[in-house]
Amino acid sequence: MWNAESSRWQSGDKWNKPTYNQWGREGRESGNWWPQESTGASSYGSESVPAPKPSFPASFRSDATFIDSTAVGSGNHQFYRLVQPTDWSRKANLAGRPVEDIRVHEMCFRGLNEFSLRMLSEGRFQSLVWTRSAAESVLTTQLLKAIRDAKIDIDSVAVECLKQSGVAIPDKHKQSSQFMAALVDLLVSEMKSKMPKTATSHTEDELARAKAKLAQAGLTLTPQKRKAEEVDASADAAGSSPSTRVMKADASDASRKKCKTADGSSAAEEVRSLLKGKPKVSLKDCRPSAVTNESVDKWLTSLKPQYKGKYRKLTKHVKHVVEILTERSDKNEIRAAAVVFGLNPNFAARMNITNLSKCIAVAKFQAA
Repeated sequence: MWNAESSRWQSGDKWNKPTYNQWGREGRESGNWWPQESTGASSYGSESVPAPKPSFPASFRSDATFIDSTAVGSGNHQFYRLVQPTDWSRKANLAGRPVEDIRVHEMCFRGLNEFSLRMLSEGRFQSLVWTRSAAESVLTTQLLKAIRDAKIDIDSVAVECLKQSGVAIPDKHKQSSQFMAALVDLLVSEMKSKMPKTATSHTEDELARAKAKLAQAGLTLTPQKRKAEEVDASADAAGSSPSTRVMKADASDASRKKCKTADGSSAAEEVRSLLKGKPKVSLKDCRPSAVTNESVDKWLTSLKPQYKGKYRKLTKHVKHVVEILTERSDKNEIRAAAVVFGLNPNFAARMNITNLSKCIAVAKFQAA
């Protein structure tokens, strides 16, 4: 739960009406997170108030088994009336119970010892943050605790991240997910940089077998030595002297290093050229209808009549741009460039790096 006293997301800060849920829909059909009518706590005194009957969205298809039988998400998840029996639900004593009857404290790791329940009992703003594993629960809890202890102003950090990425600052109340997008990208990028880079188990097995065979033959795995021996052998075949062989090997190494440096330099210049300057086509008037891969591909296909005789060249250009931008740039830079080229900031914030790169490719394509 979110602790209002130690975060800027307080009830008076209008964060109590989020516009995004886990299924990716903007807002809720009712337009509110909870009913508008509110009665002061003092008018109730110590009397208990009955819980209101839940009202389901009009889009729900309800029957005796499901609150909503519509399959949602990549896992085709349906909304059962009763919690289905699993190892976890049985252990938590939730299996077979109506979903509406599950109490808040039953979903808390600490149960009734959860501090936020005290805040809730005082009528202070609280919000549930759902996690799907123990690791997510621990990370979320500890991260929020560290942020509160350090008295970090989340809003200020989010604004600074948006400024550094060159993206227009959206309204934090109406576009809360976009407001936090740059900060989230920063945190995820940092986590990705710490991911261990290990070989696949198949590769490891092959390497272990190769080392074992070499050990049996009294040899060790020395690729560089073998490479040098191959250079010497080719030089011997040509009748070169030892000094000549050394000079040729040095020249070869220097040539390879020079080519590598030149390639990297030219690629960096190409990235700068793609992300800077004026677009050939404005993305304000020419853009996909949605952010999905399918929509972007349909949009590219729809450009065929516009680039008659040049469409094949356009597709090759798009493929090249996607390769170079995804390898040598980051999402924030590409998104900022797409916005400068006319793409709506909110639309750009929801696109993945590949589709953003495709938009950049079309914007900078020179048809002539």
